[in-house]
Amino acid sequence: MDPTSNCLTFPLTIDGKNGTQTRPEQVMAMLMTKINNAFVAQDKKSNHYVYAVPNYLTLHEKCAYVEAAGIAGIRPLKIITDSSATAIAYAYSKRKELE
Repeated sequence: MDPTSNCLTFPLTIDGKNGTQTRPEQVMAMLMTKINNAFVAQDKKSNHYVYAVPNYLTLHEKCAYVEAAGIAGIRPLKIITDSSATAIAYAYSKRKELE
């Protein structure tokens, strides 16, 4: 824990440079930025996403996803559990088959 705040931090090394103390939200934001850049490279730019998270996450952990998205400049429309995302994807695929 960082003694100056109540946030959990850990050292992070990026590109061979010994990094500073980094919060988990910052690491998630880096990952979200990479994913967003991949979509931009495919001409699928959007700043609005629905995130699927594991069922066992607490409200505090889900809020960390929202904070990370904010750091990455992304607006999360909704955070749903992964089982809900699976059900939605299944229903969507079945609907496409019927059309």
